[in-house]
Formats: sequence, C-alpha cells, structure tokens
Amino acid sequence: HFRHEHVKMALLFKKWRTPKTKELLEEITDRFTELENSPKPDANNFFANIYYNALKFTYHYSLLDFENALKAQTEVLKIWEESPEMIDSNQTAYIAQLSNYIGCSISCKEYKLADKAIRKLEKMETGTFDEEGELFQNLYFYKQYYYLNQSDFENAIKLVPEIEEGLKKFSNKINPARKLSFYYNNTVSYFLTENYSA
Repeated sequence: HFRHEHVKMALLFKKWRTPKTKELLEEITDRFTELENSPKPDANNFFANIYYNALKFTYHYSLLDFENALKAQTEVLKIWEESPEMIDSNQTAYIAQLSNYIGCSISCKEYKLADKAIRKLEKMETGTFDEEGELFQNLYFYKQYYYLNQSDFENAIKLVPEIEEGLKKFSNKINPARKLSFYYNNTVSYFLTENYSA
C-alpha cells in the first residue's frame, strides 16, 4: 500500500515538481491526509516504513516545505542506517536517499548536516559501474551545489575537471536534466568569478 502511494506521489512530483493547479494540489493533499489518517506501518517492516516516510518527504518537498521534508527524510535515513545489511544489498537506493537528504539540508541552510552527509557519500565504495555512476552524479552534484550555496566559488570551480571527466565516463548513466544542471552550475561558478571565457 505505502509503496503504491509513494510511486503515485513520486510520479506527480517528477512531472510537476510543485502543484501547478488547484486540482493537483487538492489531489496530493487528499492523498497525504489519507496517509496521515491510516494506520502506521509495522515497525519491523523495513520497506513499508521507508515508503511511508519517503512519501511524506515527497509531499512536503513538492510544497517547498523543506523543514518538514527534512524531518521526513531524516527518518528515512535512520531506517536505512539501522539496517546496514539493506544498504549492502540496495546501495544505489541508499545513495539516492542520502542525496535527497543533502539537497533538503542545503535548502534548509543546514550546511553542517549537508557536509556530514557528503562525507558519508565520499567514503562509500561501489561494486558495479551503475553504482559508481550513481555515486558520481549525486556526490559531485551536491558537493558543488553545497559550495555554490555558500558562495564558495573557488571550491566549486575546483570540481569542474572531475565533473567533466565523470560526465564523459558515465554519459549513458546520467539523465539529461542532471547533465544540464551540472553544466549550469559550472557556468555559474565561472560567471560569478568573472571568468567569462571559461
């Protein structure tokens, strides 16, 4: 049930990011209210609890309520990290959830939380090309995003060569929207340091 509802909410979020119409806002609010009023998942059911809290994260994030989104995503990470065997067998999913946490922490200007989570990503070891690509696109995107949000353009620019190398290596792994975000952030880094030719 929670997985089904999470998929619906995630698809709406992926398409619209934020509700574009009154009807869509009402739809996601009704879904969320129903979730809040339904019985909570069994404490021992890993996936039900993950989907339950991830759904709460997506709902709050879509409304740009980053504070409550961060609370929900903090709970998601807690569940993952209390089950290290699940991280070992689903590392790509854990990377994505840790990355959501970083992005939300930055949106809340909780830079110490973001930095600590970035360090976790840096220490992760990958076993497959897909995992390596997933780690690259999240670690480098959020690391540069972290620097840009603190106007640390020098460190943001230092990442550009590694980003360009990773974009070539994992070209087929990274979706077009993320590629555009990388190029945009590289451009902003150079522009704000008046390195216009770069």
